[in-house]
Amino acid sequence: MAADAAPFLRRILIASSTRIVFGTFGRIRANGGTAVTNMSGQVCSDQAAAGAGGAIRLVAPTISGPGTLQAVRGSLPTACGQVQPTDGRIRVES
Repeated sequence: MAADAAPFLRRILIASSTRIVFGTFGRIRANGGTAVTNMSGQVCSDQAAAGAGGAIRLVAPTISGPGTLQAVRGSLPTACGQVQPTDGRIRVES
């Protein structure tokens, strides 16, 4: 990873000394951005690359509930020939 890319990473840390409980519709997302067209209407340019997924880390003695965790890459048309970004990472410690 390039050193100048580090400030743009999406990192989420949620920690508790007791518990983390997700509600029915609870969700945490650290998804990468989707490629967009540039000023000349081109999608396949170095100015319009998609972003990699970020990172989610939950730390608590108990983690429960039907919530959703998501850290996926942004989309980029495969016809562009550019390297696809990577999915993110999710870590749950209980």
